[in-house]
Amino acid sequence: MTQPRPGQIWFLDEPRLGDSEHGHYVLVTQVLAAGAKVNINFIATDPTANDDFRIADDADGFAATGLKHTCHLLRDRTYDIRTEQLAKGRYAGVLTGELQAQIEEWWGEAFA
Repeated sequence: MTQPRPGQIWFLDEPRLGDSEHGHYVLVTQVLAAGAKVNINFIATDPTANDDFRIADDADGFAATGLKHTCHLLRDRTYDIRTEQLAKGRYAGVLTGELQAQIEEWWGEAFA
Protein backbone atom coordinates (compact mmCIF):
# COMPACT_ATOMS: atom_id res chain seq x y z
CA MET A 1 0.00 0.00 0.00
CA THR A 2 1.11 3.54 -0.70
CA GLN A 3 1.86 5.23 2.64
CA PRO A 4 -0.74 7.93 3.26
CA ARG A 5 0.48 11.49 3.41
CA PRO A 6 -1.17 14.89 3.24
CA GLY A 7 -1.86 16.06 -0.30
CA GLN A 8 -2.68 12.61 -1.68
CA ILE A 9 -5.97 11.88 -3.45
CA TRP A 10 -7.65 8.48 -3.05
CA PHE A 11 -10.87 6.94 -4.33
CA LEU A 12 -12.92 5.33 -1.54
CA ASP A 13 -16.10 3.26 -1.66
CA GLU A 14 -16.59 3.85 2.10
CA PRO A 15 -17.31 6.12 3.84
CA ARG A 16 -19.96 7.50 1.53
CA LEU A 17 -20.73 11.15 0.98
CA GLY A 18 -24.21 11.79 2.36
CA ASP A 19 -26.79 9.46 0.80
CA SER A 20 -24.60 8.72 -2.20
CA GLU A 21 -24.82 5.26 -3.76
CA HIS A 22 -21.24 5.36 -5.05
CA GLY A 23 -17.73 6.09 -3.83
CA HIS A 24 -15.91 9.42 -4.03
CA TYR A 25 -12.45 10.86 -4.27
CA VAL A 26 -10.98 12.27 -1.06
CA LEU A 27 -8.00 14.44 -0.19
CA VAL A 28 -5.78 13.37 2.72
CA THR A 29 -5.27 16.52 4.78
CA GLN A 30 -3.53 15.08 7.87
CA VAL A 31 -1.98 11.84 9.11
CA LEU A 32 -2.95 11.32 12.75
CA ALA A 33 -2.08 9.03 15.67
CA ALA A 34 1.32 7.92 14.35
CA GLY A 35 -0.21 6.87 11.04
CA ALA A 36 -3.12 4.88 12.49
CA LYS A 37 -5.68 7.44 11.27
CA VAL A 38 -5.95 10.00 8.51
CA ASN A 39 -8.10 13.09 8.12
CA ILE A 40 -9.84 13.32 4.73
CA ASN A 41 -11.96 15.84 2.83
CA PHE A 42 -14.45 14.69 0.21
CA ILE A 43 -14.21 15.77 -3.43
CA ALA A 44 -17.45 15.95 -5.42
CA THR A 45 -18.67 17.03 -8.85
CA ASP A 46 -20.91 19.75 -7.45
CA PRO A 47 -20.19 22.21 -4.63
CA THR A 48 -22.21 22.04 -1.41
CA ALA A 49 -21.27 25.47 -0.03
CA ASN A 50 -20.04 28.82 -1.29
CA ASP A 51 -16.54 28.32 0.13
CA ASP A 52 -15.85 24.90 -1.44
CA PHE A 53 -12.67 24.89 -3.55
CA ARG A 54 -13.13 24.44 -7.31
CA ILE A 55 -10.47 22.12 -8.74
CA ALA A 56 -10.44 23.10 -12.41
CA ASP A 57 -9.31 20.52 -14.95
CA ASP A 58 -7.11 23.16 -16.62
CA ALA A 59 -5.27 24.10 -13.41
CA ASP A 60 -1.49 23.75 -13.18
CA GLY A 61 -0.98 20.41 -11.41
CA PHE A 62 -4.41 18.90 -12.25
CA ALA A 63 -2.99 16.00 -14.26
CA ALA A 64 -1.10 14.66 -11.22
CA THR A 65 -4.30 14.44 -9.13
CA GLY A 66 -5.78 11.45 -10.93
CA LEU A 67 -9.13 13.26 -11.09
CA LYS A 68 -11.08 13.02 -14.34
CA HIS A 69 -12.79 16.41 -14.57
CA THR A 70 -13.39 19.70 -12.78
CA CYS A 71 -14.72 19.06 -9.28
CA HIS A 72 -14.95 20.64 -5.81
CA LEU A 73 -13.10 20.05 -2.55
CA LEU A 74 -15.80 20.23 0.11
CA ARG A 75 -14.78 22.28 3.14
CA ASP A 76 -17.49 20.93 5.43
CA ARG A 77 -17.03 17.23 4.60
CA THR A 78 -14.04 16.33 6.78
CA TYR A 79 -13.67 12.96 8.51
CA ASP A 80 -11.11 10.97 10.48
CA ILE A 81 -10.82 7.38 9.25
CA ARG A 82 -8.51 4.49 10.09
CA THR A 83 -5.57 3.94 7.76
CA GLU A 84 -6.87 0.42 7.08
CA GLN A 85 -10.05 1.95 5.65
CA LEU A 86 -7.98 4.16 3.34
CA ALA A 87 -6.02 1.08 2.24
CA LYS A 88 -9.26 -0.48 0.94
CA GLY A 89 -9.47 2.37 -1.56
CA ARG A 90 -7.40 3.22 -4.63
CA TYR A 91 -4.57 5.74 -4.69
CA ALA A 92 -5.35 8.22 -7.48
CA GLY A 93 -2.68 10.93 -7.34
CA VAL A 94 -1.25 13.88 -5.49
CA LEU A 95 -1.47 17.66 -5.35
CA THR A 96 1.40 19.48 -7.04
CA GLY A 97 2.33 22.85 -8.45
CA GLU A 98 0.11 25.91 -8.35
CA LEU A 99 -2.97 23.80 -7.58
CA GLN A 100 -1.35 22.51 -4.38
CA ALA A 101 -0.35 26.05 -3.36
CA GLN A 102 -3.89 27.35 -3.94
CA ILE A 103 -5.52 24.53 -1.98
CA GLU A 104 -3.05 24.92 0.90
CA GLU A 105 -3.87 28.63 1.04
CA TRP A 106 -7.61 27.87 1.02
CA TRP A 107 -7.15 25.13 3.66
CA GLY A 108 -4.99 27.40 5.84
CA GLU A 109 -1.89 25.22 6.19
CA ALA A 110 0.69 23.40 4.10
CA PHE A 111 0.37 19.68 3.39
CA ALA A 112 3.85 18.74 4.57
